[in-house]
Amino acid sequence: MLKNRIYILLVFSALYLSSCTHEPIIPNQQISFDTVIRPIITNSCQHAGCHGQLTYGSAFPLITYDEISNPEYIIPGNPKNSKLYKTLISSSTEDKMPKDPYLTLSTKNINSIYVWIAQGAKDN
Repeated sequence: MLKNRIYILLVFSALYLSSCTHEPIIPNQQISFDTVIRPIITNSCQHAGCHGQLTYGSAFPLITYDEISNPEYIIPGNPKNSKLYKTLISSSTEDKMPKDPYLTLSTKNINSIYVWIAQGAKDN
C-alpha cells in the first residue's frame, strides 16, 4: 500500500513538474524600446557582417524601430510566433541567433524581448 502511494505521488509530481512553463510573467510596467530593447539589439545583433548599418544587403536589418518591428519578424502581442524571439530561443544551431562566435543573449535579455513583444512591441 505504501509503495502504491509513493508511486502515485511520484507520477503526480512528474506530471505537475512537466506542466510548468518558463514563460516570463508580463509586468504591468511597459518595457521601453529605447532604453531596454534597442541597447540589447545594438550590442548583440549589429556586429560587422550581421544586422548593422555596415551590412550591405542584409536581409534582416536591425537598425531602426521600423526595421526591428517589421511584421515579418515581430507579431505584436505574440512573441512565440515572432521570428525575432524564435531565433533567440531556437535549439537549432542553423536558426539560432546570434551566430558563433558571438555570445547568446542572456535569459534576462531574451525575457525582455519576449515581454516587449507580448506588450505590443511599442516604440516607447
